[in-house]
Amino acid sequence: MDYYFENQKSNLLIANFYKYYDNIPNKYESYYISFFVINGEAKLNSVIISKDFNFQNNELIISSDEAINIAKNKENEFSDYEITNINSELAFEKMNAYIYKIENDKFDEEDFYVTDDVTRKVWKIKVEHGLLAKDFGIERKNEYLKEGMSKYYYVDVTTGEIIGGERVIPSNN
Repeated sequence: MDYYFENQKSNLLIANFYKYYDNIPNKYESYYISFFVINGEAKLNSVIISKDFNFQNNELIISSDEAINIAKNKENEFSDYEITNINSELAFEKMNAYIYKIENDKFDEEDFYVTDDVTRKVWKIKVEHGLLAKDFGIERKNEYLKEGMSKYYYVDVTTGEIIGGERVIPSNN
């Protein structure tokens, strides 16, 4: 069991079971089970089975160090701010347009660039600057999103291509 949550107010218990490939969980392929405990008796609430039909367990060719350099080089195209931390982990992620939107200053546009619905093995590279949105103010929002916000880059482990990413939400923002 990879995820367990108990809601004290409603006695709702949730368990998430992921399918593993090469010791890496695929969060897009899982069993989700929730149930209530009432008077000491478990009552099933729901079972959700997620199957990832577009999953590709691609071969690991690119090293972590190579992926970090790819992400760092791309981040340096966006920003002159100091990178305060960078790390990597293997993961399965879906392709998305996040990095493309940053490259093209399309932060607020929806569905203008469509990617294939494919899940691939990636190096998930976290690049941190240590800067917060409040350091930029609302008038410099796009500058923060492009240059100062910490980001994840999804670097394909086979080709080295950046297939997407996401923003890192600072816990103290």
